[in-house]
Amino acid sequence: MSLARLDATDRLAGVDLARGLAVIGMFAVHLTTLPDLEWSSPSTWAGAATGRSSILFAMLAGVSITLVGDPSRNRGAGSAGPNRMLAARAAIIWAAGVLLLFLGLPVEVILPAYGVLFLIGIGLQHLRTSLLWATAVGLGVVAPFLLTAIDAVPWPADGDTAIAGGRLIGWYFPFVLWAGFLAAGMAAGRVLTRRRTGDAALLVGVGALFVLLGDGVVGGIAADHGIAEMSSAPHSSGVGEALGSGGFALVVIGLCTLVVATPLRAASLPLRAVGSMPLTAYTAHLLIWWVWIAIRPVNDITEFRALHPFWPITVGVIIGCTAWAATIGRGPLEGLVFKLSLVVARPLVPTTRPADRD
Repeated sequence: MSLARLDATDRLAGVDLARGLAVIGMFAVHLTTLPDLEWSSPSTWAGAATGRSSILFAMLAGVSITLVGDPSRNRGAGSAGPNRMLAARAAIIWAAGVLLLFLGLPVEVILPAYGVLFLIGIGLQHLRTSLLWATAVGLGVVAPFLLTAIDAVPWPADGDTAIAGGRLIGWYFPFVLWAGFLAAGMAAGRVLTRRRTGDAALLVGVGALFVLLGDGVVGGIAADHGIAEMSSAPHSSGVGEALGSGGFALVVIGLCTLVVATPLRAASLPLRAVGSMPLTAYTAHLLIWWVWIAIRPVNDITEFRALHPFWPITVGVIIGCTAWAATIGRGPLEGLVFKLSLVVARPLVPTTRPADRD
């Protein structure tokens, strides 16, 4: 049965669950109106998806690089083959994101940024785990100020050209800062692959401390003194957001790892199926959206959200991914990317194919 693949001993089920939650969180951000998050008000907790879902998605890209691209996970293959595979995957995912931009949907497609981050990950994977953690924290603190300086540069391109260029490299998710989330994910992946009791709980504890620091302390300073670079608001690219939302992602990854070690593992299977094919699920929701508004035109995203598309699209994608995982296995787009990556990377890929662990 193909579903057995999701419970293979060399697969981190908690990572699949976290990916599934990240994808569904992005669905919620795109397809429904979420409240402004106030941690003291449980009725607003759905607002945690705003900004944090995409950061979780980026951090999980780092985990994937650890599981797939780290030479230590492909013993005997050397570093050239896995690196070439990662570069090919980065290019293909970037190209897929660019194609999705042509749908003209009122959403910032994350895939071009994902492709850029995979390229950055090729260099980061050679760092020791301690340096990965230091890189993540360092970029979280320094990058917001670098971004302000970059934004102040008088670029020669006009407004529309600059916006188009920014979308091609996913600048809405600026890699100067988001490389820190990638580095944290790579470090977290190394922690989880040790499969030691308490490691997942450690990620939860450390992540929670960063949530308190970023959303509470730093975000409070930003709100009191109007310091934009310190902001914790979603998509502000502030220090508060980097630390708080990055910590939130670590909490989710750790909790998901703990959950799949309990009887709830079976109940999590549909979300894990989504998480096993995130590219397919993410692309599917955009294509369904595009077809929906082609059949029933709307004026803007607010009018589309008023049609309540979240639940039918989300339930449909979950059912589709679960059925595909049960009957075929690897997601269709994931399989296509893997095969194309092999073709591109073949000159340097050893005869033994990299393990399918992402």
